Formats: sequence, structure tokens, C-alpha cells
Amino acid sequence: MSRSVSVSSLPDSASDSFFNADLSTADLAFFFTLSADVMCILDSNGHCLRINPAFEQLLGYSSLAMRDRTLTSLAHPDDRVATQTAIDQLLLGSAESAGSESSADGAIAHVSNHFTNRFTNRLIGADDQWHPLDWTISVVSLPADAQRLYCVARKMIGTQSANPLATAQERYVELLETERQTNSRAEKLKAEAQLYANAVRNMQVGLHIWQLKDLDDVNSFELIATNPAAGEFVSMSMEGTIGKTLAEIFPALVETDIPQTYANVVRTGEPCDLGEVPYADARPDKHGEQRFFAVKAFPLANRCVGVAFENITASKQAARDLQRYTDDLLTVNQLLTDAMSMLEQRNQELDQFAYVTSHDLKAPLRAIANLATWIEEDLGSSLPPENAEQFELLKNRVHRMEGLINGLLEYSRIGRIEHSYERVDTKELLDDILDSLSPPSAFTIEITPDMPLLKAQKLLLSQVFSNLISNAIKHHDRADGRVNISACEQGKFYEFCVADDGPGIDPDYHQKIFAIFQTLQSRDDLESTGIGLSIVQKVVRAEGGEITLRSQVGEGSEFRFTWPKSPPDRDAASAVR
Repeated sequence: MSRSVSVSSLPDSASDSFFNADLSTADLAFFFTLSADVMCILDSNGHCLRINPAFEQLLGYSSLAMRDRTLTSLAHPDDRVATQTAIDQLLLGSAESAGSESSADGAIAHVSNHFTNRFTNRLIGADDQWHPLDWTISVVSLPADAQRLYCVARKMIGTQSANPLATAQERYVELLETERQTNSRAEKLKAEAQLYANAVRNMQVGLHIWQLKDLDDVNSFELIATNPAAGEFVSMSMEGTIGKTLAEIFPALVETDIPQTYANVVRTGEPCDLGEVPYADARPDKHGEQRFFAVKAFPLANRCVGVAFENITASKQAARDLQRYTDDLLTVNQLLTDAMSMLEQRNQELDQFAYVTSHDLKAPLRAIANLATWIEEDLGSSLPPENAEQFELLKNRVHRMEGLINGLLEYSRIGRIEHSYERVDTKELLDDILDSLSPPSAFTIEITPDMPLLKAQKLLLSQVFSNLISNAIKHHDRADGRVNISACEQGKFYEFCVADDGPGIDPDYHQKIFAIFQTLQSRDDLESTGIGLSIVQKVVRAEGGEITLRSQVGEGSEFRFTWPKSPPDRDAASAVR
């Protein structure tokens, strides 16, 4: 940093001339604003009172920003002490001059100082880029002991530097740093370009970049770039297509509106979604197989258009298959609806047939039973005991036949007649069943506490319990037998158990007892239709449950069946039937 100090005085005439009232404030302000040099006015404490536009442009500080700042605070940290010393010397020199000269001849003394220091532009914010400024500062003592510092500076360039060698070295360092930053940016851009290139090369979306050579000719498109996926999609290598025209690569597209669409994208700069575009595969092994692509075109620089396309053949085929399956399903549903309607009609006919048949069969049976009774009454005591026994056997057979007819009718209706669902307390239901069955007084039937409440078809559940309990009583080998009824939860079902301590059943007959009309004892020994357990099994399965038997000869029997906690899916139940 260099500086020089000079002291002089202005005569009264000069001061009058300097502050002549004829020179308006507006004139001085215009001169201050117009100067290309950095100009500012400081008070005796070094604070800025006013700056000109050149100051703000070079140093980046506005008048408002400089209000609480000193000129020294803007200098390079290494130059601040020297800058403040120069200003202090100016103020000191001004005070000495005012005491020795101004008071003697009435002149206004002023002191000038010339020095250099370094500043940077705060708006650019690069603290490592400091620029040398050549300053001239004058202190003027005004009337009433007021002092002002008038500061003018210019940016030093070339040989104006106090140390040309140092400036050259600094410039060399700056150039090296600029080169380093440029190389760094170039490497970064190169890495980014490579990253994008790799992404485009490996993406599963085809990409073509076409350049419109002649804006007036939509057929002048030439391929300038592509990616491997595009080559795979259109069965062409990248090397074999670059530089060729649209007509050469895709001659079939020339007859479509696609070239015009691409040209519109180039001319308007607006992207376009072409939607689905069919393309015939040219590969020999595909034999012209048609494929479909979702195509989008977007504008690029230099009269180019980018075309991104994705192979949607598989998804389109899947959509066609789905539509075909949907159509087939609708057809099947219609057939099923027709079949269900026909089945409903057949069920109604079957119900009518069963009713009529049972009525027609029961009529002659009743007639036979009545005739046997009348003959017995007519013959009275003259009927031999042997014949009386035969008549009794005849009436029993008639009653058995009637029971078989009723059982068949009941069996045929299971699953075809809907009963309403209601809230069922199984404990109360069992009490009603036991009351209707009237088991022998010595017979014990136990019902475990906490029997469940469920929503079910009460009549069907009652039918299952009634058959199981009546069988346990009827087939027991002792009058003082015991039956235990219990329940437990099993997922979405309740599992009920009806266990007895009777004679038990040989495992070889566990399946036979569920077959219709099958009995383990002769009907002459024990009257039975052989339908009861068949009805039980069919009812349980119709409700989505299952029934099992655990028994050994001499160890009693245990029937377990599951029943849904809530109404089952009727469609699923229908499949069981």
C-alpha cells in the first residue's frame, strides 16, 4: 500500500467560488452521480454520508448498507490498519492546518492523501478475488468546525499495480484456479453425461432421436441417436440405422400421419402422446408378428424430436385374454343361471312327485292296516293265536313301510328347503328335545353348562340332536344308560359331542351306519328305518360341517359334529349337496 500527503489552503475567494450559491445543489448532485469513479463522502468518524452509483456497482454496497459502516471495514483484512492510519493522518493534518493557516487569513484548509488498498464486491461473494483501488481522499474543514472526507477511487489495472511481479503471480494463481475449476466442472459434466448415457443404454424403453433436415419436408427426418432397447424392439441394430431416414428404416410409416406428427412437435415445441402404435415384427423367426408400442414424442434442440416407445404387446395380449376369459365367464354364468333355474324347476317337480308318491303309497298301506284290523275284529276270539301273531306282524310291516316313506321324503328335502335363521340357545333346544323324547326314568342324560348361543336353522339343528340322542337311547343295551352332551369352539365352528356308554360299534361298520337304510340289527329285533344317521350326515354337511364317530365294541359311542357359528355361504353349501 502506498500513500502521499499534501496540505494546502483555499483563499476566501476560492472558498466563495467553491461554495458559490449560483452553483445549485442539483448541479453538484448531477456531477456526483455522473462520475464513473468511485466517490463517497465521510464524516469525521469515517462513516459514509453519501455514495455514488459507481461505488455501489463496484463494491456492491447500497447507501442503506453503508449507513452504519466505515470505509475501512470494506478493505482487505491486511489493508485495514494502513487504510485507517491514512484517514487518521488526514484528520490530524487538517486540524494542524486549520490552527496555523485558516485562522490567520480566513481560508478553509484541506488535506489530501493518496494511497492504494484492496476491496472485493460483496454481491459476488468471492473473498479470494480482491481488487486493488487507487484512492485520493481530501479533508475539508467547513465553517462551524465541521469536517468532511471527500473520497475518489479507481480500480487499478495493468502497470498501475504497485508490484507488477506480485500482480502477475496473483494472476497466474487465479488462472490456475480457474483452470482447476473448469476441469472440475468438465469432469463433473462428463460423469453426468456418462451416467445419463448408461441410463439410456440400459433402460427398457426404446429411444429414437430424429432430426428434421428440412422444416418444409416431413419426410426429411434422419435418425441421429438410438439405444439398444429400441434396436431390440424394432429388430434393427444401432449401427445399421444411424444416419438413415425415416423412410429407409420404417417405410410403412411414411403412409401414416406419424411423420407429420413428429414435424408438428419440432415446429410447435409441444410434446405429443401418440398412444398405441402397431408394428409388424421383421425378424425371420417372428414371421411378421404384430407388436404394439406406447409412443410419445417430445421436442429437442436443433430441429430434433425424441421418440420414446415401450413394448406393450404382452400387456395388450393379457388384456385380450382377460376379455376373452370375462366373456367365457359371462357365458358360464349364464349357463349356470339357466341350470339353476332348471334345477329349481326340477326340485319343485321332485317335491311334488315325492308328496304325491308318498300319499299314493301311504293310502294302500293304510288300507292294508285297516283290513287287518277289521279281520281281527270280525274273527274275534275265533282267530287262532298263530294267525293273530301274523296279523300283528303284518301291521308292524305296514308301519315300517310308512316310516320308510316318511324318511325318504324327509331325506329328499334336506338342503332344498330353506328354513329361516334365528338365534338358538342350544341348552334350551336340548331341553325341549329331551322333553319330547321322554327317555326311560333310569336313563341319565347330562348336558354340560355353557352351551353356546348361535344363529342357525333351529329345525335342522334340532333334527340332528334328536336323531343322535334317540339312537343312543334306542340302541343302548341297558335301561340305566348314560348320555353326555357337550360343546367346544373350533375356529369358525362349534363342535358338539353326543357320547354314550352303550355297547359300542365295531370300526368295520362306522361308515355303513351312515348309509341310507343300513342297520346293524335285524329290523325284526329292533324296529328301525336305517335313515336317521343318513339324515344327520346330510344335514350337517349341507350346513358346511362334518360328522365323525369314535367307538369300539363294549366302550360306548361318541358322535362329534361341527356346526357353523354363523350362517354358511349358501353357494358353498350347495356344492356339498
